[in-house]
Amino acid sequence: MKALSATQLAAHLSKIAERYEKLRTIFREFCAKSAALLTANDSPVPGIKHFFDLPNNMLRVEFCGKSYEFDFKMDHVTGKGVVTCTLPGRNPQKDRIVVGSFAFVGNADSDVLNSHGDNLRMVTPDDASHLILHMIYQDLSPAAAHSGSQPDAAQ
Repeated sequence: MKALSATQLAAHLSKIAERYEKLRTIFREFCAKSAALLTANDSPVPGIKHFFDLPNNMLRVEFCGKSYEFDFKMDHVTGKGVVTCTLPGRNPQKDRIVVGSFAFVGNADSDVLNSHGDNLRMVTPDDASHLILHMIYQDLSPAAAHSGSQPDAAQ
């Protein structure tokens, strides 16, 4: 195997790091925007709590005695951000139940569509909250089926 030159490697890795930081900023905004609406006194859904762990790219949301963790990673193949919602188990490294996930691109459009067929945007309070509520509903809905697997570490 022949390695790229150090200059080529630095250029490629710099682009990856730049993309990652852009997506990570969108995730941070998603956390803030969803908290602004869902934890307000006049929230459309009372009783939701938010806990940020932004250094670890994680948002924990509590609702009706359940804890949902939203983890951000970048898919290095597609260049998209991926947010995976899991229910932590007794052993957080092994017992995670995947509720669902969604991807997003650099303009903050997610791959989840609203009832009008428009992409939900990560950076608007209504859409960010909609994404959180969508994941909670997926878990609580009688039709919800969990894969019981761990999120793909390669994302």
